[in-house]
Amino acid sequence: MKIKNGAWKTLMLVVITLGVYLTSCTKKGQIIGVEIRPTNELELESNDTSSIIAYSILQDSLITTNYTRVLIGSHMDATFGQTNASYYTQLRLRPNLIDFNFGQNAVIESLILSLSYDGYYGDTTTYQTFKVYEISEPLNSDSGYYYYSNDKVSHYGEELASITFQPKPNTPIFQTDPDTITIEPFIEFDLLSQSTQFADKILSTPLEILQDPDSFLEYINGLCVIAEPVNEGGAILYFNLLSTKSDLTIKYRNDESTDAVYEIPLVDSTTRFNNYDHNNYLDASDDFKAQVLTGDASLGQENIYVQALAGVVTKVTFPFINTLTTHSNIVINSAELSMSVSEDINGSFPPEKLTLVEINSDGTTSAFIDALAGDAYFGGVYDSINHEYKFQISQYVQQLTTQGATDYGFYLKVYGGATRGGQITLKGTNPALPASFSDRIKLKVIYTIVE
Repeated sequence: MKIKNGAWKTLMLVVITLGVYLTSCTKKGQIIGVEIRPTNELELESNDTSSIIAYSILQDSLITTNYTRVLIGSHMDATFGQTNASYYTQLRLRPNLIDFNFGQNAVIESLILSLSYDGYYGDTTTYQTFKVYEISEPLNSDSGYYYYSNDKVSHYGEELASITFQPKPNTPIFQTDPDTITIEPFIEFDLLSQSTQFADKILSTPLEILQDPDSFLEYINGLCVIAEPVNEGGAILYFNLLSTKSDLTIKYRNDESTDAVYEIPLVDSTTRFNNYDHNNYLDASDDFKAQVLTGDASLGQENIYVQALAGVVTKVTFPFINTLTTHSNIVINSAELSMSVSEDINGSFPPEKLTLVEINSDGTTSAFIDALAGDAYFGGVYDSINHEYKFQISQYVQQLTTQGATDYGFYLKVYGGATRGGQITLKGTNPALPASFSDRIKLKVIYTIVE
């Protein structure tokens, strides 16, 4: 029977899927469009375990060079185990002070490294210990060279400073100095607290080096801040190098002045990077290890995992999505991918946002085509009421239904995972009872059959 005057004729396409809803209608070709949806929508649920394949794997290392936000801290999670973040940086003298010198009979009276908070991930009620060391090898300052999240450089054994503290990233700090009131929270390290060795090295810098920032980078390789691992709780703390409070402040006196100050802003460092260490997941849960480390992809039916800081991603494929076009051409009106947080999240704090990246034929990744339409359309923001994440991926699914298309899959990962923490366990493609079958990872597709 032909459709007259553009009227809708609703058809049910029976496709056996796990977590794939399919809704279709037929209309004349001249009025097709992704913005038009059928008025009579039929939905079908079924249980073929191969229609969505999802499993979690280790993520490759990430470039962490020269971000203006740096991360330091230690966090322990019952599922993912331990994560530690350390910070390495050069110290660049300000180039505008080319004639600088400490003056006659100079004495350094205070040497303070401070870092201004910029947020956190985890539990800030746990006390942490941070230690500062002088780096013992030069950092590469070439513009084309990048440090990655798994890189480390050596440091001297002597501690320059050590603090044990309860992080308070949201608590303003008021200074008693009548000339300054600081409301942004920060932490600071007294680099004279352990010994005067580092201060003496700065003070004895030859004049030709002190007045040449590039030479100073070779004279003092830089500093690193290392977090001692915690056994429970803990947090990854964020610090903003753009803040005027993130610097190395040298207060000194000489024959001419009793209160001279020289500041080295940390954002001006030529090279800096973060190291992220997950302790080889020795402390992770057995189910996590079996899927992520041993490679048992079938466990993705129960749970999948995502973790920032070069941790874990989940690979997703739709191996039978091209069966939609076996007998007809279709236009994808909507394709909504949704995933629910596991009921047992072991104290994890759901990341604010997840994202997707497409896998290319050579194994590299590229931006997800639907992400180009903007966050409001693409989604990925955590829904704290329904405890889930949703994405709109209609353009991606449309690509997969094109004749001859190959599904290389995509990765689900934490958004901005190089500069923010985050990890979460999500329900898989076919979780066992008592998990609700409707809470599994699923794709709801609304499409139009074109005559």
